[in-house]
Amino acid sequence: CSGSSAELGKQWYQRRVRGTVYKRHYKTYHKFFGLTQFTYARALKTLAMHQNDARTIHEIEEFFEKNSAGGGEMGLRNGLEVALFRVEFAKWAVPDIVKYLRSKGHCS
Repeated sequence: CSGSSAELGKQWYQRRVRGTVYKRHYKTYHKFFGLTQFTYARALKTLAMHQNDARTIHEIEEFFEKNSAGGGEMGLRNGLEVALFRVEFAKWAVPDIVKYLRSKGHCS
């Protein structure tokens, strides 16, 4: 099965900005939101959870090992957990789902 146009757009956006947005604006985000737990946590969680490849997730982990997540630490951790689950799920479940859909005639 090929991806939907929304999925293809998301993949294009992630390839285009991978590893740049949080690095480029880290000092500004940290200055204004670093100690405001809920706002910064939500922003970091959203950033991390939408990553879909192990390389980018590892890059984010390395960046925040050297740079404080401040009040957003728990959001960052939670977002990385979600992203890692999605990567692992894609490895072990997606092939079975595609196989099942093909057996039912939904994919060519």
